[in-house]
Amino acid sequence: MAYEVVKTIRGRDYRYMVESYRDPGTGRVRNRWRYLGKGHGEAPPRRRARAEQTRAKLTGALEALLERAPWSEISAHDIAAQAGVAPATLYRYFSSRDAVLAAAAAYANDLLDARLTELHQLARDRESERTRLRTWVTALVKDSPGSAALVALARDRNAQRRRAFERYFELIAAHGYATIPPADRPGLALALSLIGRARLRDDEYAALAMAVERLVFV
Repeated sequence: MAYEVVKTIRGRDYRYMVESYRDPGTGRVRNRWRYLGKGHGEAPPRRRARAEQTRAKLTGALEALLERAPWSEISAHDIAAQAGVAPATLYRYFSSRDAVLAAAAAYANDLLDARLTELHQLARDRESERTRLRTWVTALVKDSPGSAALVALARDRNAQRRRAFERYFELIAAHGYATIPPADRPGLALALSLIGRARLRDDEYAALAMAVERLVFV
């Protein structure tokens, strides 16, 4: 009798044909395994969830390391140690430390782009919008989604971010909250798009937010 079996080895599925036969010498039933190829079905939800958790743990570990050391001094073993997993686990989910960096940068930049969409959700009146802008800037700098090093890797998104700020200027002008001359918008959008994570005192966060508000609501 022959039947197909899918075995999971280190998170990956492999297909085998198993043929049962009776050993003429012992009389016992034995199995003969023949490799068919990699499995093509999706992993069970629980396994997929564990894989995503491990990947997130590794990218988070890299981000933590980048707060203390430059990328050139961080090894794959360092990332694994920071994440609390074996180096072999890192290579199970990523082909190299560069792949970990690429995944961490993509995630950080996706979060930042999502935060920028919040900028377009205007408050009901001018004074409320001024307050909202200060709060938004403080939160963005104080709790930035991803280190500045990771965000800086996605240079292809810079133009998109500048457009997000220019769109904000258009919205507040349309609502009559503030009018920034069209000629000044690209430069101001560029300056605001450079805002990233900074380690400041609480009063300095407030000062930065106030400065941005005054630039916008001149």
